[in-house]
Amino acid sequence: MRVLRWVFSLCLIFGVSSWRSAAQERDTSHSRDYQNCLYGRYGCDLSQLSVNEQSAVARSAHDRNYQNCLYGRYGCDLSQLSANEQSAVARSAHDRNYQNCLYGRFGCDPAQLIADEQKAVESSAHDRNYQNCLYGRFGCDSSKLTADERQSAASSPSALESSTSTGSGSTPGGTSGSTDPACAENGSCYGDISERTGRPKTVQVQGYYRKDGTYVRGHYRSAPRRH
Repeated sequence: MRVLRWVFSLCLIFGVSSWRSAAQERDTSHSRDYQNCLYGRYGCDLSQLSVNEQSAVARSAHDRNYQNCLYGRYGCDLSQLSANEQSAVARSAHDRNYQNCLYGRFGCDPAQLIADEQKAVESSAHDRNYQNCLYGRFGCDSSKLTADERQSAASSPSALESSTSTGSGSTPGGTSGSTDPACAENGSCYGDISERTGRPKTVQVQGYYRKDGTYVRGHYRSAPRRH
């Protein structure tokens, strides 16, 4: 009799343990499927979700599509957006195009700008060309400068050094020895001392977009220390 009770207890323990293990595995599988659906990942099975979970997944998919549209990313479906969201996306696209035009970046469509923006873009392009001429950089068109600007560019240290180097042949290949850039979009300039490193900023970083769509303006940073 004791043996039977012992066998029964042992079977009961193993049975409960197996049931708990199976239940935990089901919960883990369900949770994993829900996360895949929620974040638009491969392996999503909507049929395994509850009504509330399916609603949450639909909201997440809508928000993800809205973000893609708002920041001009791949995967945007404008037809899934509300009227207010479409208006916000249109404003974001306009602002992005304006920034591209203002800083001479790829993707600029001047036809989409209003009159005031076109004037600002023309002024920015003029200033950028003047800086190129002033510092002897590629892209200088002196014909677009005023008389005073041409005089300033001709008498700038870069122009004088270039002329001296070309005349004396001291620079290999007869090229100018000075290519110091001007100032970047965020106002930092070549040679500024970095507050963080205490070294001069000599590395130019072009403007770029982060994964969340935030634009980081072009800037200068100090070169990494060599060991």
